[in-house]
Amino acid sequence: MSLLGVVGYGVAAVVWLILFLLLLTSWRGRLQGGLLVSAVLVTLLWALRAALYASTEVAAPDWLYQTLEIIRDVAWLGFLAALLEPLVCKVCTHHWGVWFWSVLIGYATALFVVDVQPLWGAEFNLPVDIGILGHIGLAIAGLVLIEQLFRNTRPQRRWATKFLYLGLGVLFVYDFFLYADALLFKRIDPVIWEARGLVNAISAPLIALAAARNPEWSMEVFVSRRVVLHSTTIFGAGIYLLAMAGAGYYIQTYGGAWGATLQLVFLTGAGVLLAALLFSGQVRARALVLMNKHFFNYKYDYREEWLKFIGTLSSGDPSEPPRERVIRAVAEIVHSTGGSLW
Repeated sequence: MSLLGVVGYGVAAVVWLILFLLLLTSWRGRLQGGLLVSAVLVTLLWALRAALYASTEVAAPDWLYQTLEIIRDVAWLGFLAALLEPLVCKVCTHHWGVWFWSVLIGYATALFVVDVQPLWGAEFNLPVDIGILGHIGLAIAGLVLIEQLFRNTRPQRRWATKFLYLGLGVLFVYDFFLYADALLFKRIDPVIWEARGLVNAISAPLIALAAARNPEWSMEVFVSRRVVLHSTTIFGAGIYLLAMAGAGYYIQTYGGAWGATLQLVFLTGAGVLLAALLFSGQVRARALVLMNKHFFNYKYDYREEWLKFIGTLSSGDPSEPPRERVIRAVAEIVHSTGGSLW
């Protein structure tokens, strides 16, 4: 059993499940949105099967896992093609779509036959591993579609789709790396395969941001700023603690007789610094500005800010002059410590 593989693909399954539920509840019936939901669902099932496969001691190929992987790639390629078609094919008829899907399904069927043929007791005596080459071909096709989508998207619209390029780009680049290494060394590297689950989990939040920025996909995805801020804080604190733990271990190992003492002092100082950053209003304000600037269509969650503004005006010390209360209500929206009214 591969514990890292089980954990990695298990985390990926949870992340993709959350994304699937989020997209399913916000889908409004358009084709592009339906293809996105389908691709996310297949990726979820693929991650679940990979986690189960990693938990077993069986070294033989798993036909269901390989089938889901091929379907996953086909689903993402179909979604990318649906986004690309209106950009590059202004006068095309529906025959273009029929041709594309026929070629893609035929390619995937041939790859499936090659992948599972050892289970039938048959072996194709070929000079190279056609199955690995087939998976490399799917990864390259995905990267080509992403590149064409980027080139044919207007520069002012790339802000809305850049996270889709990053999310699916990570997925296809890592697949290319996995199978190129397998083609070179004649076997799937277990370390690269185990890390693949966590790498795929990274793609899901990026795709969620892309869906939130593209309502024309018929996806009205709402991501709470408060949830994003708290999640980012927890994630950043976790990375910081891991880095400090590694540095503390290095100090203890190479610090000689003073190693243990220096480690305790270092970790205490690191903990104090983390607490100071977490409770710093200035750091929180800068993080909110950065998040609102790069991850959301609008600078503020207007409903939440309006309710907070009304709450500030209607509460507080009765002896506080109305003009000061108004200044304080406006200042809190922009995270300012003061203001003036004239």
